[in-house]
This record gives sequence, C-alpha cells and structure tokens, in this order.
Amino acid sequence: MSGAEQGVLLAAILIVGFAISQFIQRRRRK
Repeated sequence: MSGAEQGVLLAAILIVGFAISQFIQRRRRK
C-alpha cells in the first residue's frame, strides 16, 4: 500500500466515524 492510499483510507475512516457520531447524537436528542 502506498502512502497516498493510506492517506485516503485514513480520511475515509475519519469521515465515517464522524458521520456515525453525528447520527448517534441526533438520535439521542430526540
């Protein structure tokens, strides 16, 4: 795996984790 691929993979993991945390917060508020 190249450095660029690792960077893209890390960014994707961060975005997914952020989206899940936002989704959980929205469900908790209701």
